[in-house]
Amino acid sequence: FARDQVSWSGAFVFTEDVARQSDDYQSSRPAKQVDVLGNAQLVYGISKFQGHSIQLQSATGDGLSIAGGKDFIFDNDFTIEAWVRFEGPIVGRQMIFTNRPSAQYGPGDWFIQCQNLGTSGRFQFGVNGGSSFYSDEEIYADTWYHIALVRQTGQTALYVDGHQRHNTANIVDTLGTADSNTIFVGQLGTSDNMTGNIDEIRVSKRARYSSLFAVPTEPFVNDSDTVLLIHGKED
Repeated sequence: FARDQVSWSGAFVFTEDVARQSDDYQSSRPAKQVDVLGNAQLVYGISKFQGHSIQLQSATGDGLSIAGGKDFIFDNDFTIEAWVRFEGPIVGRQMIFTNRPSAQYGPGDWFIQCQNLGTSGRFQFGVNGGSSFYSDEEIYADTWYHIALVRQTGQTALYVDGHQRHNTANIVDTLGTADSNTIFVGQLGTSDNMTGNIDEIRVSKRARYSSLFAVPTEPFVNDSDTVLLIHGKED
């Protein structure tokens, strides 16, 4: 990591820093390695919090790859969330999160993406090449959106800026398998890559939201239900 150039290369290990959150909580989860794909980099001046974010450009195949083991096998309640911002017109499909290394579907495969549906984009969640739904919120470029996919007792909902933007869907499939427990951020193999910025990525093994809620106004903090937390900053 070259701090003066604000660029990434190689692989990094993100540990779960909890000391500032709680003096007595100690995480037993192993640190997760985050591999940087393409020319993904940190940029200053475009951010939701703390002055910087992760920039992704589809032309250079930018993204992140995080292997999570059993932490990324979702068979009960969970929340996957982040702040996202798209650059320029939203064209085609732009992947935000998936466990698919390619366009080919397999058991337990899932995705969260933004797709152009005419005059604007819409967020979409899909699983196993079958069940899927779109949010009813129109998504435009150069705007930060908080997106959260939440499953609680078998009911799955997509929230955009604190509003449930789709009726709850009864999706009880297990997401992820022993053979597909990596989360890719910003890309689907060599296609459907995202162009824009992402900040404050958090994956939790519980349903953090169940109704209309006020969007976070500060960076996420770690707790015992957090299985992945990436701030778009140097550390």
